[in-house]
Amino acid sequence: MACAPIRDVLLFRGRATRSETFLFLWLAGMIGSAIAMLAARLGLTISVAEAHALAALPIMTLSARRLHDIGLPGWPGPLIAATVMIIRISYDSPLQVPVAAEAARWLSLIALFAIIFWPPAPGENRYGTDPRLVPEGAAH
Repeated sequence: MACAPIRDVLLFRGRATRSETFLFLWLAGMIGSAIAMLAARLGLTISVAEAHALAALPIMTLSARRLHDIGLPGWPGPLIAATVMIIRISYDSPLQVPVAAEAARWLSLIALFAIIFWPPAPGENRYGTDPRLVPEGAAH
């Protein structure tokens, strides 16, 4: 389980636990912030949002796998994650963010948090075995 976020980082199939999702998002946020701070120290122009965008694909795959863990199709997950990231990056642009985009961002954030904290479907489902029941070190 400990290596699952790294091993499955680009996979849309399978399931992801709540703890795996939360820890990966926390780690991605910390690394993105560190990249932005390092870039600023080096005199490079990279924003925190742009640094966080480096984790866009892994966050999209993780959100799809998290929906699979709940027992739902995974296709809305990447769309929700992409909406959050695109609108966040737009804050750094000189253009004003429309009110509708702000509303979409908040709705997407709420949906993303619901995906993270929604209880999993117990046992095996059509997307795979329950990752909480797979013994440590076993392939699944």
